[in-house]
Amino acid sequence: MRNKILKTIIHNMPYIILILFGVLGLAKSSLSATINAASCSQSDVQSAINSASNGDTVTIPAGNCTWTSGINTSKSISIKGSGSGSLTIALSGTGIYLFDLTGCTNANKCAISGMTIDAANLSINSSSIISINGPNAEVAFRMTDIKMINLCGGGGSGWRGMNINKVYGVIDSSSFTKSASRDCCLHALDANGPGFSGDMASIPWGTDQAIFVENTTFDYCSGSD
Repeated sequence: MRNKILKTIIHNMPYIILILFGVLGLAKSSLSATINAASCSQSDVQSAINSASNGDTVTIPAGNCTWTSGINTSKSISIKGSGSGSLTIALSGTGIYLFDLTGCTNANKCAISGMTIDAANLSINSSSIISINGPNAEVAFRMTDIKMINLCGGGGSGWRGMNINKVYGVIDSSSFTKSASRDCCLHALDANGPGFSGDMASIPWGTDQAIFVENTTFDYCSGSD
């Protein structure tokens, strides 16, 4: 009887392993949560992020909101807007990071998607609208369906639409558009590798150790793209 049971277990071992992997996968996914911000206001989004843990997703509903201060978090989370056609966040003030994500890792990647960011023709001094950083040189972020409009630089060494530091990832289906009403320029994208400035880093061809930009439009003045 015992031999028969043992043979049955051995015969069905592949299926048992598949079931175990499935259970473990479900357990892992169940650890991630979705936190819905009550509105697109900075305070409601900040509150949702405060409630999030690494690996969670924070959603921002459709609407038009103006932010006078930004969000900084060391959590590895996804920030998901309702879509660039239905959610607009406008800046008010100078020198602010709208989103400053500092804890992006390969295990729990950062992501930001689904919104229009209106820089409102402001002079963004020594700052970045979106800043993505990580402690390690690894693939750790994705940005998709982000539409930045009315970008305008005010001088200084740090003025840019987006800054990426010490992480790799993908930017896709997005756009960076300069101010239509002011004669000014802004670095659309600035990237720094691990221990190197962006224009000095070596390129490890054939690997994922890079920032990939796909299906993204840069509408800028010459010399600042």
